[in-house]
This record gives sequence, C-alpha cells and structure tokens, in this order.
Amino acid sequence: MKSKAVINPFVINLFGTGLRYWVLELDKSLLYGFRSKAFKAKVKFEEVFFDLTIINQLGFSHWSEIPHVDDSFGMIIKPSNSIEIRKKYRKIRQLPVTDLIENNLLIQDYNIIESSLDFKPKEDFHYYFLAQFEKGLIAKYKTYQPLRVDQMDFCIKTIPTKSNGVRLLTKIKSELLSINKIKEDTVITSQKVINRESIQQN
Repeated sequence: MKSKAVINPFVINLFGTGLRYWVLELDKSLLYGFRSKAFKAKVKFEEVFFDLTIINQLGFSHWSEIPHVDDSFGMIIKPSNSIEIRKKYRKIRQLPVTDLIENNLLIQDYNIIESSLDFKPKEDFHYYFLAQFEKGLIAKYKTYQPLRVDQMDFCIKTIPTKSNGVRLLTKIKSELLSINKIKEDTVITSQKVINRESIQQN
C-alpha cells in the first residue's frame, strides 16, 4: 500500500514592528469615571486606559473591552520590516515590506486594497486613540496550494495624523487561494494614548 504524499505548505511570515489600536468612544458618564479614577490614583488621565487595576474597577477586564468604534492590528510599512516566504524549512524569498508594497519588486500583478481610519464622531461623545506598539512575528499565513502572489490581496490601512500618517499591512487574503492566518507572536514595546484632535479625519 502506497503512503500518501506529504504536502508541504507555503508559509508567509511578517516580521518587525506592528501597531495594534482601538479608537475609544466614551460617553460623558464613562469619561467622568475614567477622570475620577485618574484623580484618585494621582496619575495622568491618559495613563488610566492601560491600567488594568483601574479599568477593572470600571467593569472591564481589558482595554480592548472599552467601547470603541474601530480597532485593527498590522505591520507598519517601513524598510526595517520584512516579508518572508518559506516552503517547509526552506526560505524562498525575504524582502523589506516597502519593496513589495511601495516598489513592486516582487511581482507587478497583485492587488492592494487601500482603506483609511474613518469614523463620524457623535455629539456628546469623546474619542481617544489607544496605540499599542508590538515587535516580533506580526503574522504567519499558511496555504497548501501553490503560492501565487498575483492571486493575493494585500490590505493596507492608513492612520492619517496631523503630523505623519502611518500605513499598516493588516491582512493578506485571496479569493482563489485558501490562505489562513495561523499565528501571532509579539511582545509589547510601548503604549500611547492620543486624543481625537491629533487624528486627521477625512
């Protein structure tokens, strides 16, 4: 009896620095609760959102549970971050993400789906941008089908700010290939809270 052939998957790794964010939407009551806790704890108001002790007192087990209108995670598009393609243990290609997304050095015929942070502020609500920077394996994708970059969609999201916009590679997908995200392995390097006035709306 013949044994079945083992099919080795293609793997795409995204290495480098990523940004995970939440755009908080706070009503007056919740805003007062955060300000009150900051005053009692004698800390800056912006520090309370990442303080688990304080947010637990307000009924949340993690800052991702605070009401928000948008959230995402992706690799920041900059030369020091890279995309690696492997088949089993063999590295096929590794290049800076900017070469793929901005310079089209890997292949010309693929699709980039652009989107931007965009929300309509509601009256009497207050908005804060929670930015969590992470480093490591931003994402690992796997497919058991022949890898065709020209059949893949690279989803880019732009966070427009008044000073300098940030572009994120948030997802790789395909309508023709069965490609799945299977892993993240990162460490948090820093966290920051930005008020709405620093985020440029379209």
